[in-house]
Amino acid sequence: MNFLAHAWLSGENEMVTAANVTGDAYKGKISAELPTEFRAGLQLHRYIDKLTDTNEELKKAALLLRPHYGRYSGVALDVWLDHILASEFEKYHTLSLRQFSDSVYKCIQNHQHLLNTEARLVGMYMWQHDWLFNYTSASYIHNVFYRMSKRFNVPALAGIGHPEKNTLDYISLIFSNLNEEIKEKSQEKLRSLLNE
Repeated sequence: MNFLAHAWLSGENEMVTAANVTGDAYKGKISAELPTEFRAGLQLHRYIDKLTDTNEELKKAALLLRPHYGRYSGVALDVWLDHILASEFEKYHTLSLRQFSDSVYKCIQNHQHLLNTEARLVGMYMWQHDWLFNYTSASYIHNVFYRMSKRFNVPALAGIGHPEKNTLDYISLIFSNLNEEIKEKSQEKLRSLLNE
């Protein structure tokens, strides 16, 4: 669910970006018939997920969200991290969030022919509804949880309000402290994947 973070961690390669952003749509073994950069993007997606899922600070943050989101607190954390990244995007990237979002949508559109059916649908909804840019909006976050309630068939997710401000402030602090480390590790992993 953390589409913006995956895009931000993709680097400059369009094919890597298209694959990394839509990587949740790919299960199981990655086809050797896909181009190297696209495979690298899918592998990077899985690496980032593992890196963040096993990080102790992020695990603590997910526990803080558990009273609101139950077993979906990890997914909720992804959404709130994207909201935090979007809200302060100019601190982390040379492009504005508008410019960056448009460039990611273009990457996905330019490489649709490589996307599987689910990834193509995700990409289409993403640019049609401007998901990446809209992560700045609190009302949009409510919409994200509404869509999640439909996807996971958990109606309670649709009606959940925002966590307390101190919880979001804590998550923001964790992101601020970890973003460079995660970015460096992701870039290092991507370099190794492209050089295999």
